[in-house]
Amino acid sequence: TTTADIHITQDGKRLYVSNRGYDSIAVYEIAEDGSLTLVGIPDSGGKGPRNFTISPDDGLVVVANEKSNEVVVFVEDEKQGLGEEVARVAVPAPTWVRFGG
Repeated sequence: TTTADIHITQDGKRLYVSNRGYDSIAVYEIAEDGSLTLVGIPDSGGKGPRNFTISPDDGLVVVANEKSNEVVVFVEDEKQGLGEEVARVAVPAPTWVRFGG
């Protein structure tokens, strides 16, 4: 309902879209022909997922949940997109995250 950010994994196999209206990250599988299949719509781990990033090795998804004042790190999961939460850090109104470089 209120999309904020969209990313494709480095390998080009997954599309992730943040949704602030439902506090979630929609995950789609990208087929060879470019068509999309919904994998899941897991919870973002907080409120107001404004921005997120995917690690260069496609192993982690880091979500800036602006309205709950935290950044949450998930392991990327082949079956559901966002897997286990591995870290949570309090950050006042985070709006942007990225891996260095």
